[in-house]
Amino acid sequence: MRAAFAVVVCWLALAVGAPLTGFAWTLNGDDPAMKGWNTKVLRVSLATGECPPGLDMRSLVLAAMDLWSHVDGAEIRLELAGDASSKTTAKGARAGEAQDSPVVVCDTDFKTTTSLDVNSIPGVTGISVDRDSRRVAYAYTILNTQRDAMADIATLDLTRVLIVITHELGHILGLGHSTDPRAIMYPDVTTLSRATLSDDDVAGLRHLYPPGGTDDGGGCGTIADVNRRESRGRGDRRPPSAPSRESLSSLANFLALLALCALALRYFRRATKNV
Repeated sequence: MRAAFAVVVCWLALAVGAPLTGFAWTLNGDDPAMKGWNTKVLRVSLATGECPPGLDMRSLVLAAMDLWSHVDGAEIRLELAGDASSKTTAKGARAGEAQDSPVVVCDTDFKTTTSLDVNSIPGVTGISVDRDSRRVAYAYTILNTQRDAMADIATLDLTRVLIVITHELGHILGLGHSTDPRAIMYPDVTTLSRATLSDDDVAGLRHLYPPGGTDDGGGCGTIADVNRRESRGRGDRRPPSAPSRESLSSLANFLALLALCALALRYFRRATKNV
């Protein structure tokens, strides 16, 4: 009886302690060997000319940058490029003409510029990947500020706007959409109640910006040709990658728990024989 009880306890412990090593993040592009930006400090420009006057866009973008800039195990930091507003327009950014890429731009003519549904899409990000280095080389985010549009960020609460901006910055960094509804990179931002990075977001960023320099890494996209893509709701499959430190640690704990269960079963079997 005690042996049977030990078996049940072990199975429960293993079920709880089993390593959950699967991730749902994707890269923002078709190339599974795509990499992040070739820098450790990414300076992002902000064009506020068509942003809602009631929104402190600078503070919101800085807050979103801060989330991506403090991920242990990811060697990337985001900074705002200068104090003045960028002169880049949404149409210019989308045409590949931005001289201060990556850039975040508000657009009061979002429908014409992007041809997207202004009532359901608050933002869109496009990136270009260099063919030779396979690194992100150009990126822009266009935020929906079209009046009377249901997805105009001016109609959203501040938390939701911050979630949208954080999500789009993830695309700029090279991440595609995640299938994990807890991730900031999940395509439906209404599933989140606060702007925070999930373990899945962190794992994706670590893949793109591993420690040890800018020679390694890998990254996914959003709409355009082979070298330029624009993200607004789809993602590509995540390429194979080496196990993370968290995965290895979780596996080690699992094996240790398995060994303890084996010892416990052996003890109860001996105890049963002696009764």
